[in-house]
Amino acid sequence: MVKYCKTCLMPDTRPRVVFDAYGVCNACHTAAAKAAIDWDARRAEFLDYVERFRPADGPYDCIVPWSGGKDSSAIAWKLKFEFGLNPLLVTFSPLMPSEIANHNREEMLKAGFDHLMVRANQKISRHLSRRFFVERGDPKIHWNAGVNSVPVQVAVNYNVPLIFYAEHGESEYGGRVLSEEHRKVRDFAEVLEHQIGDDP
Repeated sequence: MVKYCKTCLMPDTRPRVVFDAYGVCNACHTAAAKAAIDWDARRAEFLDYVERFRPADGPYDCIVPWSGGKDSSAIAWKLKFEFGLNPLLVTFSPLMPSEIANHNREEMLKAGFDHLMVRANQKISRHLSRRFFVERGDPKIHWNAGVNSVPVQVAVNYNVPLIFYAEHGESEYGGRVLSEEHRKVRDFAEVLEHQIGDDP
């Protein structure tokens, strides 16, 4: 029998949804926590971080890992036009790019963004896709590794310590996160030391 959240009616058929003792799902708990945030204080905190870590020289104020989708595009747009930053949009080329995604990227770039697209060696990509599909049932493992590591590599190469990611669906819509009190800001040295490896 399907179980539903007492607040929003999300069914338990959604992957990784968890209900508390009162039948309320984790997505509703996330929404309630966000409703209690002092957004003026959060904005001031954000502006403080920007001023502390914004590069004194160089053309870019921050990096935005950018798929061309609505979430990363919204982040880039706000940073540029609401906060006056000059972001470099960084994309690790998808395995199978679509015409719609390419069109969306081109339209966004017309607004005046700089964009760096990193495309892996296609022969190696095909080999890894096949290997990971056969070994693990997921042909995108190496692509996921690139999506996570390429923006950091670009940030290091351009000496830009600010990286702004779009929302994380697992934490926003009822998935599991490692820590409910996950930090809003990650130390750049920690990311370099612990998050980049050769084991996707």
